[in-house]
Amino acid sequence: MRCLAVTALAFLCCAAFGQSRIAVLPLDSRPPTAQMPALLGRIAGVEVQTPDLSILGEFTKPGDADRVREWIRSVAASEVEALVLSADMIAYGGLIASREPNTPASVAIERLQVLRQIRKAKPDLPIYVYSALMRVAPTATDENEPWRMDLARLVELEEKYQRTGAKPSAEYHELKKRVPKTRLEEYWKARRRNLEVQKELIRMVRDGVITYLVIGSDDTRRYGPQYPERLELQKTAESLGILGRVFLCEGIDQVANLLISRAVLFQENYRPIVRIVLADEAAATKPAAYESQPLLTAIKAQILASGAFVVDKEEQADYVLFVNTERSSTYDISALLNGILSVQDGRPYAAVADINFDSLGSPDERFSRALLDSGLFPELLSYASWNTASNTIGTAVAQANLYLVAIRREVPVLEREVAQQTFLLHRLISDYGYHSYLRPRANRALDQAPDSTPLEARGYVLRVMQEWVDRNAGGLLQKYFEDFFKGREIRDGDRVYVLSDLANVRVRLPWPRAFEAWFDFQLVVKPKSPSEEPPVYNVSRL
Repeated sequence: MRCLAVTALAFLCCAAFGQSRIAVLPLDSRPPTAQMPALLGRIAGVEVQTPDLSILGEFTKPGDADRVREWIRSVAASEVEALVLSADMIAYGGLIASREPNTPASVAIERLQVLRQIRKAKPDLPIYVYSALMRVAPTATDENEPWRMDLARLVELEEKYQRTGAKPSAEYHELKKRVPKTRLEEYWKARRRNLEVQKELIRMVRDGVITYLVIGSDDTRRYGPQYPERLELQKTAESLGILGRVFLCEGIDQVANLLISRAVLFQENYRPIVRIVLADEAAATKPAAYESQPLLTAIKAQILASGAFVVDKEEQADYVLFVNTERSSTYDISALLNGILSVQDGRPYAAVADINFDSLGSPDERFSRALLDSGLFPELLSYASWNTASNTIGTAVAQANLYLVAIRREVPVLEREVAQQTFLLHRLISDYGYHSYLRPRANRALDQAPDSTPLEARGYVLRVMQEWVDRNAGGLLQKYFEDFFKGREIRDGDRVYVLSDLANVRVRLPWPRAFEAWFDFQLVVKPKSPSEEPPVYNVSRL
């Protein structure tokens, strides 16, 4: 009997019902930015085309600007229905490179003219573009470790004093002495350049080149240079009369996911209706860690950017977004879990975003275990819990939207459900398992290794760490599959299939650090009845 092995990285069996194609230029080569979009698109029967990872650079090595533009021209000339493009990859070579002043504004803007060329050739092609509002702290490397956080604190205090009129403190004067002057000058040079380039992007929206522009604030604080920059960009868009097509929100790593959702929803002329439920209502007015806007404002922004909108009454909602907030005296985990149980009712209706991270960035252990023990996890409409609140919320919202689109599009049930279960298992191992159990152990080992640190692993240490992660993360993935997914039934008309095993499991470190891991695996699906033969699909891998 043949088994159907459905890959987690390339699911091309949707062509029979008219599969759509979207080309995505990622922010960089990390899994959240380069892998998630393809996994999410597959849920809605969308083939997400991305460039070869080799042209996207790695960590502090920028992407190849010439090959990036060649790829954009190539996919734009093909039969794609939308483009989702990182302006920072086009202009600088990725997110990390956008924090360095090496590329002059004139060069960055010239590289972005490829968008005008595409618009001239394809006047009706939707072009969605996103760019990062530079974070407060420089990229964490061994080289800048002695002064990196001092610089971040210094610029935070500078903006605070400018906004409030308070007198500079002794701490501020001490920081000015400690931070290397040349590094501070380079920092401000990069920020000024980025602002100039983002104003050019806004003008491209005005000129009809860019369909929709999202500028996401990378790791912010209550005070800092991103605040006046954000105001200046808003004023620029307002002065040009295009505020409805320029959107500013928290977070950047999740924005490609949001824009895939938006592109597909607009193709379908469909806007899901979302109700928000917080574990702690008191959290609504407080910014989450690494963000500057009140939490509820930030959540609504993610939903709007995705193409959905918010309502207050559950009976009007297509789904409920349950947010496990940071704990306080009014936090009630039981009420949140009961709420998820009450709306589930045998159909995917509950989307879950766990933003109650511990000091190491791991999801809430108590909430995670309760959710897994309830047996609800594979039934969720969506789940995410990674890095920051808006990274998490944007991903959960995008998955929920795309699953609902899949139902409306009548994506074949088996294909839709396998893609959905793949993404849920991916989130479980990556967001919860890896960050809760494996990453802390890896970082402790790197902290004691010669010529390596948790910020950067090198040479032999990196090779050993890669082997360790592959072995241990692969084993944990297998355990999670057997505990929570194996034997799960998928009903497609009068046929019943079961998730029977994993195949081709491979885990690797995409960058020379243990901060994230790239999980590649296949779900093996076979008929529940031995007499049935599974359908034959065209399956391939990236």
